[in-house]
Amino acid sequence: MKAMFSSLFKKQKSASTRSTQRSLSLNETTDKMSTRSSKESKTIKIQFLNHSTIKIELTYENAEKNTIGWLLEETKHKLREMDKSGKRAEEISRIVGLRTTDGLLSLDYLLTIPERTLGVFPKKISLQTVVSPENEGKKDHCTSLQDFELCGCLGKGAFARIYLGNRQFFRSLLTLQFSSQ
Repeated sequence: MKAMFSSLFKKQKSASTRSTQRSLSLNETTDKMSTRSSKESKTIKIQFLNHSTIKIELTYENAEKNTIGWLLEETKHKLREMDKSGKRAEEISRIVGLRTTDGLLSLDYLLTIPERTLGVFPKKISLQTVVSPENEGKKDHCTSLQDFELCGCLGKGAFARIYLGNRQFFRSLLTLQFSSQ
C-alpha cells in the first residue's frame, strides 16, 4: 500500500515539474516577443486614388497601442501635408475608411472597427483609401436597390429574407434584409 502512494506522489511531482518547465518556456517566448517588438517594425502602405502612396512604419509596440481610427486620421493628416496646393482637399475630406488592395475580406472587416489595434495586421500590408462619392451627403441621393448587386440568399425567416449584397461603388459586402410586409 505504501509503495502505491509513493508511486502516485512521484507521478504528481513529475507533473508539477512539467508544468514548471512549460511556464518557463512561456516566459522565454514572451521575452523573445518583447525583444522583437523593440527591434522590428510593421510597414503599412496606403494608396490614395491611384495618385499618391503613403508609407507608415510602426514598431510592434506602437502597433499594439495605435488603433485603426488613429491610422485613418494619420492617413488624412499625411495626405493634407502632401497636398500643399489644395487640389485634392475635397477628396481627402471624403475619405471614410481603408481597405486592403488584395481584397482580403477578414482584414477588410477588421479595418471597419476603429477601436481595433494595428497589432493584428501582418508585418507588411498594402491598403487603399475608401472615398465616399460626391453626392453621398446630398439630400437628392437615396440609396436604392439599384446601388447593390445581389450575390445570393443567406437565409429565410418568418418575416424576411436576408441577402448578401455588394455595393457597386465601394466594392463592400453588406447584408440586405427584405421584409414581406
